[in-house]
Amino acid sequence: MTIKYPPSYLLPSTPQQSETTMNRHLTDMIIKYEMGDLGDLDCIALFQELIDTGLAWQLQGHYGRTATALIEAGHCEAKS
Repeated sequence: MTIKYPPSYLLPSTPQQSETTMNRHLTDMIIKYEMGDLGDLDCIALFQELIDTGLAWQLQGHYGRTATALIEAGHCEAKS
């Protein structure tokens, strides 16, 4: 099961706010992940977003290895 993150109702309506809001949102979710405050579905959704944006491969190695493991397990999809 692949979950797109964040849900569309969390996305800003104006393009100029979109990138800033998304960056802040991803930062907040990474902090929650690092603190162990995300459930399984939120973790999968976060990693799918990191894969889609390419950040999974730019952050520290743990993120790339976890993204690869989630793709191999069928929880996330590789970026096409």
